[in-house]
Amino acid sequence: MALDSLFIDAQLEWENIYAGRFSDIEIMNRRHKLMKLQHDLEAKNFPDGLATNRPMFELAQTEAETYFKTTYDVEVVHAGTDS
Repeated sequence: MALDSLFIDAQLEWENIYAGRFSDIEIMNRRHKLMKLQHDLEAKNFPDGLATNRPMFELAQTEAETYFKTTYDVEVVHAGTDS
């Protein structure tokens, strides 16, 4: 339930960022807040960590890319890549 709430908050933050409502520093601060919330929730709910199901992870990544392209007409840039 708490992770669902985090997703809802992240979605609202992204919509506000996409709409241009925040400065660069506000975006960084809001991203930091969400990352901290995610870390705290995962540490509480998955104290031994969470195994990654690689095929499901790749499917989720593809779905997310499609969502952002379709909804916001933006390309997803993966960390550590130039594209």
